[in-house]
Amino acid sequence: PALTPADIAGLRRDLLAGYAPYARAGRVILDKMPQNFRWIGLLLTALPEARLLHLSRAPLPLAWSLYRHLFTGRGNGFAYDFADIATYMLLHRDLMAFWHRRFPGRIAEIAYADLVSDPVATSRRLVAASGLSWSPACLAPEQAPGPVLTASAMQIRQPIYSGSDAAWRRYARQLAPLRAALQLAGVTAADGM
Repeated sequence: PALTPADIAGLRRDLLAGYAPYARAGRVILDKMPQNFRWIGLLLTALPEARLLHLSRAPLPLAWSLYRHLFTGRGNGFAYDFADIATYMLLHRDLMAFWHRRFPGRIAEIAYADLVSDPVATSRRLVAASGLSWSPACLAPEQAPGPVLTASAMQIRQPIYSGSDAAWRRYARQLAPLRAALQLAGVTAADGM
């Protein structure tokens, strides 16, 4: 019913222990699973030093990206039904607005379209929001030596490119029900997810 300070301290210990094998220098780890937005309150409470970056993307390209991936693990079943994707995106939009109100200034917003159209300026903003030092290597994520344990592992091992947001257009006719589900749920182009 209510978390105690001991619960939060235990969560902190568990998070740090769980992430430790993946953080090469013990300082930085990026976790980008689609459901992470649900845990922002717990994460920012248990890890007050954490920097949270929210990468938003236009709804239709994001919905197509979710739909076409074969996620392993439980909890991503919503990604295989157009109406469920739309409902989930609405939940995401509303919950992110709540987290911004609850933790003002602790969540940096980065637009995917900005990242691919102007990688230098956007990467500099992203690095500054992370509290890290700039390096030219930030513009070559495909050369990063660390492990990539996500569905986009192949994409991450390529230079930054801008064609991903248009990929859904090849299937525009087949995705008409997805577009309709997004509109019915009230998710619009203005809703960067």
